[in-house]
Amino acid sequence: MATNDVPWDDETDGLISSIDAQTSAGPKLRDFLLNPERFMLKPGAGQLVEKLRSSANTYFDAVYDDMKDEQAKLTQQLESMNAQYIRMKQVIQEKAVSLKVPYITPALINVDRSMREDVTIAQYDSTADQLIGKLISTAKYVADISTKYKEYTLGSWLFSCDRAYILFLDQPRSPLMYLERSRTVINDLIDGIVDQYGTGT
Repeated sequence: MATNDVPWDDETDGLISSIDAQTSAGPKLRDFLLNPERFMLKPGAGQLVEKLRSSANTYFDAVYDDMKDEQAKLTQQLESMNAQYIRMKQVIQEKAVSLKVPYITPALINVDRSMREDVTIAQYDSTADQLIGKLISTAKYVADISTKYKEYTLGSWLFSCDRAYILFLDQPRSPLMYLERSRTVINDLIDGIVDQYGTGT
């Protein structure tokens, strides 16, 4: 959560400020997102929504175009991580089958944060293999809770033991991923406002 208590994180807050700094006339994106009723109940709301959405997406497109080297670096990191995910998934599934522990891919799972422990590893190796074996041997089930970033998989697994253990593959820390997340947050917020208010009269 951003320090000024807005419904987005600090990275997104800074990007919204940058987008607004390039807006020469008309309502600012921040004002619109925080006070949509001021704008959505007036004529021309639909045109305003599209103008603000276009300004935000144009800004993100320009930033991406200026980061070609970072794009190539991130692609290499994601390809490596995806290969690690495929290898670890195979190992975890095989060990789970061997020990007759259910391996599931849940649509949704809730874990009490006070009753979980997170472990992040850089890559699959013999030490990780020992850890996986130990966790599976005491688990009631193993859940693949990995997420997708574009066509890549960001690997993570939940081992339901007496305490929930979540094993993460270390993710790239690229500014492009923060940009992509912030772009999604902004567009989702705009979509939510349109769903709530319609596009005016």
